[in-house]
Amino acid sequence: MIKIKRMCFIILKYIVSKFSIILLCDIVLFLYGISGKIILDVSILLTGVFLLIGCFTVSRNISDELMLEKIKFATLDTHIPSGNTLKKYALHELLVRTVKHDAVVISKANSKSRFIQDRFVLWTHNIKTPLTALSLMFDDSQDSPEFRCESRKQIRTIKQNLDAMLEFVSLTGGNNDIQFSEVDINECVREVLRNNSFLFLNKKQLIIFKKQSKVVISDKKWLLVIIEQILINANKYTPKGGCITVQIPMDSDTIITISDTGIGINKEDIDRIYENGFTGLTGRGNPNASGLGLYIAHEAAKLLSLKILVHSTVGRGSTFIIKQVSH
Repeated sequence: MIKIKRMCFIILKYIVSKFSIILLCDIVLFLYGISGKIILDVSILLTGVFLLIGCFTVSRNISDELMLEKIKFATLDTHIPSGNTLKKYALHELLVRTVKHDAVVISKANSKSRFIQDRFVLWTHNIKTPLTALSLMFDDSQDSPEFRCESRKQIRTIKQNLDAMLEFVSLTGGNNDIQFSEVDINECVREVLRNNSFLFLNKKQLIIFKKQSKVVISDKKWLLVIIEQILINANKYTPKGGCITVQIPMDSDTIITISDTGIGINKEDIDRIYENGFTGLTGRGNPNASGLGLYIAHEAAKLLSLKILVHSTVGRGSTFIIKQVSH
């Protein structure tokens, strides 16, 4: 209905614009003494001619507009509207838009590839350092408790970096292999503490954890990754003799809370701690800080529809809370 009204308005406007020509023809005929009936017939004839021309012009313009509208939403998989005047233009516009889209996709892929390559360079450096240290220690061949302790520490550092590398590649590559099932949170915490016990013993940190039975529906593999990364982070930023507390609240939304008496996080860094590679002001003074642990935990949490909240005070410590996202 709107298109019909628009067509009538444009045709009327076209005829009015030609009214001066009709009037001029009438004046010329009148000066030559032509009878009024013939002048009237000529006026009607000219009006009809201009009406036909107006209809043809309007229909052509509207047809072009409709074709351009189809071109706007066309892709290479759709049929391009036919037409002599705009056929080449349609193809040109479609090809230009497709090339631009492909260029953006390629640029993003290249950027992601460079980013992953940079992370591999960092991991290679982080793994190379403890390997060099181990080689030097074995050259000294001092089979002492301190030697064995330091060896285990360096080996553990290598394992942490390799685990982080594999988890990062899995997260960024989309190969996440999620399998939801009933998961006992108590067993998860005990497994993480057992696998990383040397880290806490090495720094003489007190671990407070009371056994509490709680079962949730989640993916055990990635839930272990989240808990482990937060506990390793707590160990890294809590000084020797510090305390790390693990609690399993019985409320429905909170899965686990992990608190430490570490150096804490600056207020201005709180919103950025989950960014990839971000270490913040407190992390710059730690040679083992890579900015990957909390990023991996955060990305894994998103896969499991979880969120990680944090409360921290500089000089007093931090508390991380893993909660289920309410739907």
